[in-house]
Amino acid sequence: ACSVPALVVTSLVLADARAATQGIAAPASVLTMDAQLVRPSRSIVFGGGRDSAVASKLAKLSAIRDHIAATPGVQAAAIGLDGGSASFSPAVAADAAIPMTQYHVSADYFSTLGIPLERGRAIGEDEDRVGSLAVVVNRRAAELLWPGQDPIGKHLARRDPDAPDGVRPIMLEVIGVSGAPPYSDEVPAPIVYAPMSTAPSAWYARVKVRVAGDARTLVPRIRAAAREAEPLVALGNLSTLAEEYADQRREAVQSNLAAFAVGLVVLVLASLGLYAIIA
Repeated sequence: ACSVPALVVTSLVLADARAATQGIAAPASVLTMDAQLVRPSRSIVFGGGRDSAVASKLAKLSAIRDHIAATPGVQAAAIGLDGGSASFSPAVAADAAIPMTQYHVSADYFSTLGIPLERGRAIGEDEDRVGSLAVVVNRRAAELLWPGQDPIGKHLARRDPDAPDGVRPIMLEVIGVSGAPPYSDEVPAPIVYAPMSTAPSAWYARVKVRVAGDARTLVPRIRAAAREAEPLVALGNLSTLAEEYADQRREAVQSNLAAFAVGLVVLVLASLGLYAIIA
């Protein structure tokens, strides 16, 4: 009786391990790295105000991106800032808020990483400005906010966790829907992408660079271009997308193989018991 469930579990684990080793390989032509600036004070005026220190840091990050993008051999460069978590809801149901991850990204972010746009358009130079209300949501966020509907042109309300009581949510407009990266095996979480110029903090960023060949060969040029724009920038945690996703898949395969070994032992023991009963 134990052999049947053991066989089912083992087959499922094998299927997961096989899936983890298949799919489109992440490109070695895309380099990601941290770019840290001196942390500004996070004195934000909710309701449209801007912190001058944050604006200065954002301008420096934009200059770093421009210098890297102009480097020979570089096809595209973009910057992403982790905006933490916020609560989002459709404008018609402002009380039904859903916690989601938010990122603040520059123009060319999606094309640099190879993230497909399923509908609408990506955040471009026109949207990446102070006061912009344009956002891109990924497919998972669109399904949660507007199930069965086209989200393009829809409005959603964002309430930041640091906003004091009584402050009205910020109303944003969806201009695009992004898909999952073709090289990712993970189930995507709901994400809202906003323009980098609207970020409330800019002391830490993640730079993405796409080149024509192996991105590792251009690391010295990329470092030099970044420091030419901002001598005090600290660059670290350099890796290609191929290296990042190879580590993730290796961990998935190892954990699945360990579970498979346990399932195989259970199956052998169950088979021996069944043979003893028949004998």
